[in-house]
Amino acid sequence: MKQIERWMQENPDFTVQIETNGTLVPTPYLLEHAKYNCSPKLEVSDNSLQMRFKETPLKILSATKDVCFKFVFRTKQDIDEVLERYSFIDPSLIWLMPE
Repeated sequence: MKQIERWMQENPDFTVQIETNGTLVPTPYLLEHAKYNCSPKLEVSDNSLQMRFKETPLKILSATKDVCFKFVFRTKQDIDEVLERYSFIDPSLIWLMPE
């Protein structure tokens, strides 16, 4: 993250969008200056809940000024998971993408 941050500081005319799964907290500088496309993994991804769901980074990202959350789904159960597990995210920030 420090390399991205340094590059952004050296190239202020560029807009940077970071794609992440939302399991790590970005630096304060990146939270303030980058745009985010956060794509948390759902149960259908076969990643364990412990590996794919980190509430603290997701809550921090959801409070930034320029973020969207993209969920890739297969079934209605996947959408139900989004509505239940990620209910702390403003629905206007959520994109649903069929697989």
